[in-house]
Amino acid sequence: MGKVLKAYRHHPHHLQVFGKALNQELLGRWLGLTQAQVSKLENGRPEQNLETLQNYARILRLPQDLLWFDLPGQSRVEARKIKSAGLVLLGSSNSPTDPTQGESLRLRRAGNVDHALFLSAERLQEDLTNTLAIGYLGSASADEFEEQVLRLGEATRYESPETLLGDLIARVTEIRGLLLHTNAKDRRRRYTHILSQLAGLMSLTLLKLSNMPGARNWVRTAEILAAETGDAHLQSWTYAQEAYFHFYAANLRGTINAAQRAQRIAATGVGGVLAAAVEARAHALLGRQDATFDAVNRAESLLEQLDSGLLIPSAFGYDEAQLRFHQGNALTHLKATRQASAVHEQALALYPEDDYLDRALVHLDQASCYIHDGDATSAADLTARVLNGLSDSQAHGIITARARDILDTMPSAVFTSPAANDLRELFADLDK
Repeated sequence: MGKVLKAYRHHPHHLQVFGKALNQELLGRWLGLTQAQVSKLENGRPEQNLETLQNYARILRLPQDLLWFDLPGQSRVEARKIKSAGLVLLGSSNSPTDPTQGESLRLRRAGNVDHALFLSAERLQEDLTNTLAIGYLGSASADEFEEQVLRLGEATRYESPETLLGDLIARVTEIRGLLLHTNAKDRRRRYTHILSQLAGLMSLTLLKLSNMPGARNWVRTAEILAAETGDAHLQSWTYAQEAYFHFYAANLRGTINAAQRAQRIAATGVGGVLAAAVEARAHALLGRQDATFDAVNRAESLLEQLDSGLLIPSAFGYDEAQLRFHQGNALTHLKATRQASAVHEQALALYPEDDYLDRALVHLDQASCYIHDGDATSAADLTARVLNGLSDSQAHGIITARARDILDTMPSAVFTSPAANDLRELFADLDK
């Protein structure tokens, strides 16, 4: 393993990214070792503990087919067969040995989103994680980048996610390039703060496109960056984004845990109120009425305490329209249709017309209420109107997934009705 570590430090990929070989101190930080321990591994007696070897291989993402031992649940013999058959995953020289990481490389198209955009986002996240370990940040105008990030946060309310994804990749690429050219402490903290916000926006955007592996990886990066800044409100916001990810990944326990963590860290900021609202939705899906109303009341109280400058339609703000959307969704899941309908109307009155995503989701909650009230035909008609009112790029991802859920919950007696058939034809067109 010592020879492997030395070769790894001098790999051409690291020479290209960092401009020089990795030093032993940096590699040690990745492995949880001191520089002296890395030196001892490279120059001393071979490591004999299999579990330790497996741990190093997983962290460094060494290809299974090149190892002299198996990783848990994997076989180097089978990996070599796959490689010889020409079926190696994209980027095999740096292929992850963790199956969940591999999933993110087996990229799927989400609507009209270019496969290459997802791949660029993933590779950028990996390179950024590596670059962060160096600790260098750039000297460009932090004010300008902060302003750009704020504009991107506002764009999440009206821009199509694939358009936003390209912009985010460009911004992260710019700042990542600056990471290698300065270590000034004042700028380091500001740029780390910006990168954390951008990583959170990347996660949110990929989530809207139903790219769950990418959303998961970027929110983890956002949390790591936020922790480096020591900014409690930023950390709270990133944990709220994690709660959002878990919610749409159908991990309700994870949603509640991340949301409560966000509120413990800093309840009075955007992260706290967003987290409380998302927590309410998770409790509602679990049928916990008292916990749902408690979380909604907390969100109401936290919104009243929010600084007026943060009461804005942005990923970095929160306003009453967003709260009514979350509250209405929670009431929909509780099947409290009369209360939900009143809140839906409030939300639609508050949202501007160009906030297509949340407006569409509110309408789809209305369709769910129709089903709960036994009017599946109206639910199908409304769902079809929502999809027809959006461009293909707007409809794909989270909206289409929610619309499919509505179709799947329709009673069998209505499933073959003309309205339901029309809805299925819409889905077929979107899938082309």
